Amino acid sequence: MKATEFDAKFDRGEDITEFLDLSQAKRPGHEQKRGEHPILEKTLPKKRHGKGFSYL
Repeated sequence: MKATEFDAKFDRGEDITEFLDLSQAKRPGHEQKRGEHPILEKTLPKKRHGKGFSYL
């Protein structure tokens, strides 16, 4: 599909999701955050793993 056809479908409000590759889509600002979890700190021992720590 040419870009002009794609743009025309979008401009008409047609569903264009079938033409998109959503397998690698990302939402800025919604990345997975890693941090300490208070309950895990108290109940599970930490294990040294690479450059940081992980819980068993």
